[in-house]
Amino acid sequence: MFDTAIVPDEFNHIFSLTTTLVSICANSFLIFVVSRTQVNHIGPYRWLLLGFSAVDIGISTVHTVLVPSCHMTEFGYIFWGNRFLNESNEIGLAACLFWNFLFYQTFILLAFQYVYRYVILCNPPWLSWIQLNPWRNWIVIAVLADTFFVGAVVADTSLGFKPSDVSRTAFAPVLKEVYRIDLFSDNQPGYLAAIYWSQKKTSAAGVMQRLSRTTHFTMLSVTTCYQIIDTNGEKVWLARATTATCILNVLFFGTALVIGFCLMRIVQELRPKEFISARQKRNSCAEFRFTISTQSRQVQRQLFRALLWQTFIPTVTSYVPLAVVFLQPLMIPISLGGLGTIAAMSCQLFPMIDPMLVFLFVKGYRATLLQFVQNGLSTTQAKSTVMKIMLGLWVLSQLAIYVAVCWLSFHYIFIEKEYFSEDFDAASERKRILMWYASCFYVCTCFELGIGLERGVSIRRPTQYYNSKPAYLAILTFTLLSIFLSYLIAYLALSGAGDFSTKVGSVLSNSLDVVAFAVNFLVVYFAKRKDARSEKLLNERYQIREAYSIALAMVPAYFMSMALKFGIFVANWLYVTHAVPYSVAEVIYLSCSELNCGLTACMFLLYHVRLRDKLASFWSRFSRAHVAVENNIEENTESYFRMMTDAWK
Repeated sequence: MFDTAIVPDEFNHIFSLTTTLVSICANSFLIFVVSRTQVNHIGPYRWLLLGFSAVDIGISTVHTVLVPSCHMTEFGYIFWGNRFLNESNEIGLAACLFWNFLFYQTFILLAFQYVYRYVILCNPPWLSWIQLNPWRNWIVIAVLADTFFVGAVVADTSLGFKPSDVSRTAFAPVLKEVYRIDLFSDNQPGYLAAIYWSQKKTSAAGVMQRLSRTTHFTMLSVTTCYQIIDTNGEKVWLARATTATCILNVLFFGTALVIGFCLMRIVQELRPKEFISARQKRNSCAEFRFTISTQSRQVQRQLFRALLWQTFIPTVTSYVPLAVVFLQPLMIPISLGGLGTIAAMSCQLFPMIDPMLVFLFVKGYRATLLQFVQNGLSTTQAKSTVMKIMLGLWVLSQLAIYVAVCWLSFHYIFIEKEYFSEDFDAASERKRILMWYASCFYVCTCFELGIGLERGVSIRRPTQYYNSKPAYLAILTFTLLSIFLSYLIAYLALSGAGDFSTKVGSVLSNSLDVVAFAVNFLVVYFAKRKDARSEKLLNERYQIREAYSIALAMVPAYFMSMALKFGIFVANWLYVTHAVPYSVAEVIYLSCSELNCGLTACMFLLYHVRLRDKLASFWSRFSRAHVAVENNIEENTESYFRMMTDAWK
């Protein structure tokens, strides 16, 4: 029915990288806030928040490392990691099992949070022993429950869905045709697959045998499967995958029942007093509820609302889509094809959203976040901390380019035998090094743009700008966005000559260079006009002139950069249009980009007076000549007053 890839491989990689980057940043910041902020009436629950954030970071990282895909057929499904297709069967299977382990780990932690809230709020008599030694008892319960449930899931998955000759034969044609993946390659890549049933036809011998490949043409795609013959012409259920799925359902629904029970009791506990019936008041849980203070009850309601959303969102984005993948072949025998990949991609959303829910619903953490953002969005002190950091990052990105060049050179010398390549698609290792090289180069361009933007912001309100706190959060955000954008452009540009993604990457890289070039000239123009026309205090005039001097010193650097980047433009489009062999475009690109790094920094240093004087002063410490000076007090005094007079003029 939908037996196509649906999601392009490039989009899957970009989506995984984007969600992972956001998830790592958001969860790391939540860990920082929770560990540094003491919110009243939360207590040890903060350790559960920290554990949840750590698992979110882990599952997001595994998503990017694995880049999972799933293909659904009418008789089952197959799950594999795109980055492990070249590895052995054991490594590919272990990677898929590790993803499965972390995915179910989030479900167990969610259930554990409900159990913890239930015990703390309701204090049921049959669980009162936990509070006698809470740290020891909670740790023991967590370890035992996690070992049992997660261990059972991983063991069941590894035994029921591991690669076999039957699954490899059944899924090999469709993966070869739709995804160009060869399951019978020399390494025999690992995966997880389930075949629930096989359609049977009448056979005189009454034995089961495999039919030849059967192809069904539809308007959308081609569906390919293998069938097995039986005397009755009915479905024959394969016990291994069916039994493994039943065990998984028991584990999932058993955990869901625990969550549902705790949810109902917590809702009863947090209801207002006027809605409590006489029967509920006689309950021990209802009696205990009146001992909770009003402030503590408010915090518990905030945490509970966050927990409800932490349950609803993964249910919609993770648990329901994967339930469709598991159960659809059992209920509706139609081929959904690449929709399974969409289900796997949707699982990447919750680790990114989860920390935002905590900040949204817990007032204490939200206040800390707003205060941090307010301080972080402030600019800098009069010493131009932001400017120094941006220039430092610009220089570091240039050094990273030279490191990538050394890496590429060593690769040519010690690994590759054939230096000149006619093919536009480089070898995998060479292509990977070039991708990192191009990423560093685009990061350098992003910092050139950042320098211009920072100078533009500094001349808008100079006094307020230079008297506020350093913008560390803004710098960190800009740096992360620059790295992500640079990697995205490099990935698109080197995805393959002639492809649409390559053209998009080339257009984005050219646009980035032009925007960085234009922004600096706009800053020079507006800084000069504001210095000449507006009335300012002496301090403001000094700050505007400082911004103007740096922007003006960048003009020769940008001119030199654009002259060399013109060669890079030519190399990009020669590569895209197949005009020259691959290695010719590579030589032009590497030569121009390396010259760009060294010459632009030299031009900036040459035309910025203060930096040039500091450099001259630095070198003069090592080359200063020792000259005997006569001790003439009158001459020295006269020179001093003459210098002061000239300074005041």
